[in-house]
Amino acid sequence: MNLAFNYITKNSILPKSSGEIYECFIFHDVDLIPQISPIDEYFDLYKYFIYNCSNSNPIHISSSIDEMRYNLIYPTLVGGILSFTPTQFIKTNGFSNLYTRWGAEDDDMSKRILDTGMNITHLPLNYGKFHMIRHAKHEKSKNRNELLKYWTRWRYDGLNSLNNSLSLIKKKFGQSLELMKLLSTDSSYQDLLKEENLFKNNEMEKIGYSIRLDLTNVLSYINISIRLY
Repeated sequence: MNLAFNYITKNSILPKSSGEIYECFIFHDVDLIPQISPIDEYFDLYKYFIYNCSNSNPIHISSSIDEMRYNLIYPTLVGGILSFTPTQFIKTNGFSNLYTRWGAEDDDMSKRILDTGMNITHLPLNYGKFHMIRHAKHEKSKNRNELLKYWTRWRYDGLNSLNNSLSLIKKKFGQSLELMKLLSTDSSYQDLLKEENLFKNNEMEKIGYSIRLDLTNVLSYINISIRLY
């Protein structure tokens, strides 16, 4: 996600002559489909567009998911769909680069948001309604809880350390010894090293192409799904 943000902000696909810039970034789980329809009596499509950003705080858009019985299960939840202005995302230093597979990366981001002095804005439950597509669950990260325990490393783990997360944390983070020990015993550590080697081998263009392709597919899928609803 940090890679996508960096690539898009540095390699805009918008014509320079348009004078347009990206003002809103939305991180969207692909298994969530909007359930709100313009004909809903509580929903005015022209007054309340759910895919949006606020200059005040990041917005947790998927506040009401059918899989969770349309409840916000805890007040700091930001999983599912989360929107940032570029300034807000940079302020949090982006997402951690140390989580692999699944689990706790959204709670890590929640702590980053709050530690910067920002708050989390949740979309009202009657607006943030989403259906979760049933699918096989990915393997959970074995050390996700331990990584979350050391969330205060966020100033050294994120956008500013995309190609040297481990070495920078070792140098800057005071409690890094135990953290590095748990990383070195986790198979996801090898995945992280592979990601770092991608940067060293100048593979940015290939990755950027994949990001553009994935974004196009996701947007097309969302548009089709909205029409179905």
